[in-house]
Amino acid sequence: MTYLGMSIIQLQCTNCKQEFSRDAKYLKRELKRTGSSYKPFCCRTCASDYRKKERIVAECCNCKRAVAKKACEIKKSKHLFCSKHCSAEFNNKTRVETGYTTKGKKKKVICKICHKKVIAAVHVQSDNFVCEQCRPTIVKQRKEKYKAVERKCLNCSNTVNGYKKYCDECRKKLAHENGIRLASKRKEIKRSKNEIMFAELCEAYFKKITVNQPIFNNWDSDVQVYDYKLAVHWNGRWHYVFCGGKHKLAQVQNRDKIKYGEVEKCGWTNYIIIDMGKANKQLVLDEFEKLKTYISKLNETH
Repeated sequence: MTYLGMSIIQLQCTNCKQEFSRDAKYLKRELKRTGSSYKPFCCRTCASDYRKKERIVAECCNCKRAVAKKACEIKKSKHLFCSKHCSAEFNNKTRVETGYTTKGKKKKVICKICHKKVIAAVHVQSDNFVCEQCRPTIVKQRKEKYKAVERKCLNCSNTVNGYKKYCDECRKKLAHENGIRLASKRKEIKRSKNEIMFAELCEAYFKKITVNQPIFNNWDSDVQVYDYKLAVHWNGRWHYVFCGGKHKLAQVQNRDKIKYGEVEKCGWTNYIIIDMGKANKQLVLDEFEKLKTYISKLNETH
């Protein structure tokens, strides 16, 4: 160790034995942290290489593979493992064999606020334990700390208390925009492949059609054929069979009844297609032919 000036010190690397310079403050801090066991290194590579040399090859207690461990790790534990998986597997086997369980077991811990001894469950962390009497105080302190923090809104740059990214007005505005975006996405997803294919055939055959437009007093149909005032409803399983989860079949069928009524009030005719299966091109073609036959019969009657 050589002093080159008031703040620079010359040190020798423990691994490669080359000399290098460091700030005196850095050395003082490291000596305070590690004490006499401090070993200087010129770079991270040397530090990593030296630690690898110091490691001792041991055997994993579970899978019997060779594993490199530090001397301090070997001193701490009787059983060594190559991974967390092996550790868990070995400990589970041992618990089954010995009949060991932590259920119902207690231990004495010290509260970090009032420093009283309290009996708690074995799995509780001893370092940060807070008793039930002191817990409201901790919660109050956290709330005060949270309120004291001031930030700027990422959208409008107004001051916001706490760890919020946006102010209340911007958050409502963004939530509204996000809701509209998600609703439009859901609308696209709900259309089946068969329905899309059917709409494309109608668009090519008829003069004017629209798709999913709420023209019947804010109610819509899957395809609207303006030439014959036909409201085509391509109804899948969702309209007739319970599909699990949050699906409310009665509510869906009730909405369908209201929708059909509103279509008739507007002077249009409901044309319902039932599709209980998966994507099927032949089914779509057959249904389209049926629609053309229905229209030709309408023309004959008129």
